[in-house]
Amino acid sequence: MEYALFLRQHIDHVVQLTDEEFEVVKQYFTSVKVPKKNMLLNCNEQVSKEYLVVQGCMKLFTFDESGKEYIMQFAMENWWISDYPAYQNQTLSTTSIQALEDCVVLALSFTAKEILLQKIPKLNIFFGK
Repeated sequence: MEYALFLRQHIDHVVQLTDEEFEVVKQYFTSVKVPKKNMLLNCNEQVSKEYLVVQGCMKLFTFDESGKEYIMQFAMENWWISDYPAYQNQTLSTTSIQALEDCVVLALSFTAKEILLQKIPKLNIFFGK
């Protein structure tokens, strides 16, 4: 994985993994490049992933009935982003995510996260924080 060191350092700030545990963890993340102004998630899409920002800045936003935009979150390097209520409930998104500059994110699917939490229980501490 191209961004393995970044991921390892990010996790190590909260919980220490053995080299063997980290080898398992990194298999479940995929890197995604998102060019500036491109969408990572659109409203009304199925939310199956959460993202760790490796490089760049993203925004999570929605629109009201009159078309006014409301920014709910900015995510910079080392921050996580997703439509978390939809992610947790595996439902359609009520928000969108857009790259404000060229970005690289590490994607973790809901299913992969569940598997990781079973294989490496101490990750519950990491994801809980």
